[in-house]
Amino acid sequence: MSDYVFSSTDNLADLGGTAAKYEANIAALTILKELEAEGRELATAHEQAQLARYTGWGDSTLIKCAFPNGTHSASLPAEDLAALTTPEEQRALRASSINAHYTSIAVIRAIYHGLLHLGLARAATGRALRVLEPASGVGHFFGAMPEELKRQCQLAAVELDPLSARITKLLYPSAQVFAEGFESANLPTEWFDLVISNVPFGNYKVCDSSVREHYMRASIHDYYFGKALRVARAGGIIAFITPRFTLDKQDARVRRFIAQHAELLAAVRLWFFEGAQEGEDAVLLAESCEIGFAVDVAVSNAEAVVA
Repeated sequence: MSDYVFSSTDNLADLGGTAAKYEANIAALTILKELEAEGRELATAHEQAQLARYTGWGDSTLIKCAFPNGTHSASLPAEDLAALTTPEEQRALRASSINAHYTSIAVIRAIYHGLLHLGLARAATGRALRVLEPASGVGHFFGAMPEELKRQCQLAAVELDPLSARITKLLYPSAQVFAEGFESANLPTEWFDLVISNVPFGNYKVCDSSVREHYMRASIHDYYFGKALRVARAGGIIAFITPRFTLDKQDARVRRFIAQHAELLAAVRLWFFEGAQEGEDAVLLAESCEIGFAVDVAVSNAEAVVA
């Protein structure tokens, strides 16, 4: 079975309401558990189409449906969810719900449009393009990837939530999937041509001694930039959706650190883009090097829209 691909007309528009998302989540988990019970490692195309509609539980109304009595450790999930998940999976689901906001397909396509304009399709002539999604959810950045990129890519994904990680592997069997946090995944340094993600948001610290600057670990969204700069190769691209606080915060050390290690290709405020969340920015960087990506547009002339 090949990797799942969103059709050009599929923006997951059928998942507009809470009830539809809840039903889609239960349907996806049912398929996941059936496949695992049967010992099948490959899903059919029909099963993949259902699995791709798993949205996680980050929506506040959705998590209330999943845990009607609250998300504290003693609360029980809804009956149909309880029947499909183990206590360990339920704990992980609660813990990850704060960042389980999966990215709009329209936004992902717009980011790839910008990357293609910068010449990404020609960046790894003679070998596979190494792509990392370090907060993958169920892998929408893979499913919405343009064909001219996908056919030459080597994919890797990191996802903390075990249910989402297992769904990702069923959707994208060609990908190497790390079912753990970005901070603990055993990833090579200076390796990836593209690191692309909608990063977790939050003012909580990350423990990772490989990122030595404490201010790059103070907020998880900033930490993802620090870690990505370690795993991206010289000249590699980092394309992140991040909260506005990365660019707007009064403390300039994070921005200064990024500027010392990468060149800004573009920064776009997504607040009024269809499918984006209020307060989100898209930031595209090229890791500094003497000879970087084969881009069509010089970095010094790249458009930056930050207000």
